[in-house]
Amino acid sequence: MLGKVELEDVVWGSTLLGSGGGGSAHDGLRLVTEMENEVTLLDPADLPESANAVAAAGLGSPK
Repeated sequence: MLGKVELEDVVWGSTLLGSGGGGSAHDGLRLVTEMENEVTLLDPADLPESANAVAAAGLGSPK
């Protein structure tokens, strides 16, 4: 489970490793602040072969 503290760390790490190409850290931190639930991570090896999965990402350039 990833809570707000862990997700803030993800935002800062992504901002550093993305060298600004991932957009504003402020936008990512705002999303974390607005979250109501923790994020559950799943190991793909634990999913049945018939399972469906979706990956979501925010893309684009900062204003």
